[in-house]
Amino acid sequence: MVETTTGAGQGGALYTEGAVAELRLLDPSGVEVATLRAGRDPLVFRDLAAGSYVLKPALLPCSGSCDILDDRTDGCRGAVDVAGRSTVTVHFRVGADCEIER
Repeated sequence: MVETTTGAGQGGALYTEGAVAELRLLDPSGVEVATLRAGRDPLVFRDLAAGSYVLKPALLPCSGSCDILDDRTDGCRGAVDVAGRSTVTVHFRVGADCEIER
């Protein structure tokens, strides 16, 4: 399970129309296994084999409305080991790299 939080950037900066969190999960060879976009509930990557993955979260700023999204920004990447039920939290700050808390 992945939980996301979004905070204001330096000087209280926010995306005017909002942003959607997108999480890409890659296997050890760099092949994308899954991509999820945040809603109101925590994101869950289902049916993953135990092992090591790379999580690449980022924000997609809304362009006028969240029906149209801008390119990924404020991203980061980190290794995630999956063994049974694993939980990580991704913290986003506008205008800065995100942080993955394991």
